Amino acid sequence: MRLELLSRVLNEWERDVCNDHQPNMSHSSPLIVLLEDSDVCALRIIAEVCRSLPNCRLVHARTLEEGRALSLNAPVQVFLVDVNLPDGNGFDFLSEMALIHPNAAAIVMTGDLRPGYGVRSEALGVLRLVEKPVNSKKLIELLNDALNAASGSDGSDSAFEASLKNLTPLDVIQMTCLRRSTALLEFVSQERAGRVGVVSGEIVHAQTKTLVGPDALYDIVTWKRGRVTELSEPMPATPTIQGDWQMLLMNAAYHIDGGA
Repeated sequence: MRLELLSRVLNEWERDVCNDHQPNMSHSSPLIVLLEDSDVCALRIIAEVCRSLPNCRLVHARTLEEGRALSLNAPVQVFLVDVNLPDGNGFDFLSEMALIHPNAAAIVMTGDLRPGYGVRSEALGVLRLVEKPVNSKKLIELLNDALNAASGSDGSDSAFEASLKNLTPLDVIQMTCLRRSTALLEFVSQERAGRVGVVSGEIVHAQTKTLVGPDALYDIVTWKRGRVTELSEPMPATPTIQGDWQMLLMNAAYHIDGGA
């Protein structure tokens, strides 16, 4: 009964109270995505953000599935994510979001700080890993730092990177094409590095140290582990690949079983 009441109060805060504190919100306002399954913790964070960061929007999700739905087509500046969630792991969520929102900043919270968490945070380029509970003053400081990093006003490179532990290069490229995005992706695996260029959902370029064009693409998709980063560099002026992206990836899939 108490949990049901708390959940109802939380929903009312999200719907009514933040709107009262943030009357001039627009879709251009900085967007914070809070992924936290504890209603007690979420209620405190929502109240503090509404009070201390009135020019920001905050949306709250309790599960990875809800977080994906809220973040997919939204211009997210900051992810504030708990590690342990009902349907999965916050680090895995950030690995997915790094492909969709490469310029966002990320803060990870946990009430069960483990040695491996620091390594995973560093691999993803997470801005801060903090142990819960986080006091209100510290929380707002962290969020301000993250907002500045995401906007580039602190002079840093805010982008966090996707690990290829749970994704393959083929997954990453396919996701980029399906979203009809334009991106120059750099894949690094062991001692190898390669780039794939996508323009409006079509693959137009691929290059490794020794290969260019479709052969480079077919080589990159066989790589198993590493990182992928969206580069800010301009796309090569001359396309090295032509053809429908779906056919290209179908052909690339044939090379995976024999890859390294």
